[in-house]
Amino acid sequence: MKENIYKKITEEEREKVKEELRALLKKANNTIYQALAFASPSGMSRHVKNFISYVDENGKSSVMSIDWYICRILSDVMSSEHGVFTKGSCNIAYNLGIALNGNGYSIQNFWV
Repeated sequence: MKENIYKKITEEEREKVKEELRALLKKANNTIYQALAFASPSGMSRHVKNFISYVDENGKSSVMSIDWYICRILSDVMSSEHGVFTKGSCNIAYNLGIALNGNGYSIQNFWV
């Protein structure tokens, strides 16, 4: 089941989520890792899982899913049981960079 959780929060709540994700991305050197979970037979829609990797305050490496944050910030994606659902091109990192920093190239992404 796909769900658009973007529309379920106010603009004030969305700004708070953006600040939280900016702080997380700063720890991760503005890098996200993406994995294709599912693609439609035509290739025009995809489910993508998005992660960050960072070193926590105890010096321990951590990996965290940021799908929830992305679905709260971007209007053109939906939450699904397989990650983030998007139609067409898979430019989630670019759109996230624009939403957070006004620059689509401010976030690096690597496909794994």
